Amino acid sequence: MAAGDSEAASRFAGLARRDAADEFSKARSELIRGHIAFSSGRTGEAPGALLAAAQQDINLVIRSKKLAQAEELALKD
Repeated sequence: MAAGDSEAASRFAGLARRDAADEFSKARSELIRGHIAFSSGRTGEAPGALLAAAQQDINLVIRSKKLAQAEELALKD
């Protein structure tokens, strides 16, 4: 990836994160930011961004599971 390309991609990823409508979109934009950082050689930034995306994904999975369990319990009543 050329330097100009990675800079533009980073700006777009930042805009996507800023304008994300939900937690899933924020997690995806963080993942993209991590991939861009890694592929452009900014290895100091990449692990933090990828870790943040993973943590957000874990939180989303946990919330989704809790919601599904609550809905299942509500249907049993």
